[in-house]
Amino acid sequence: MTNDVSTLIGKKIVKASSSLRNFSIELEGEYGLKIDANDGPKIVVSVVANRDLPIQTEAVCSVDWSWIYNSSLKQVAVDPTILKLQMDAAGPLTVTAGNWQGSPFLGFQPYKPAAKS
Repeated sequence: MTNDVSTLIGKKIVKASSSLRNFSIELEGEYGLKIDANDGPKIVVSVVANRDLPIQTEAVCSVDWSWIYNSSLKQVAVDPTILKLQMDAAGPLTVTAGNWQGSPFLGFQPYKPAAKS
């Protein structure tokens, strides 16, 4: 499999989970996205088999990602410290890499759906 994230455009999100250093997105079909915070800080994005996505057990920063489920990926833009996802139903999601006390971490904007007016 290529590491080209554009191969995932149009795929629906089945499941997602996150920890301080990882964000895993399982997509329909065989492949998903593995997003890691590495030293720098920088973001490393990999296209991996869904079965190889990390299983998150860290409860420190548990996020309910169900609001992005069933959305299709419309755009994926990657740069060294920012990943921007555009999803058809859920809208935009920006993932950033930062450092806190010498350790890299991921930040999410938004981390929950927008409030309905």
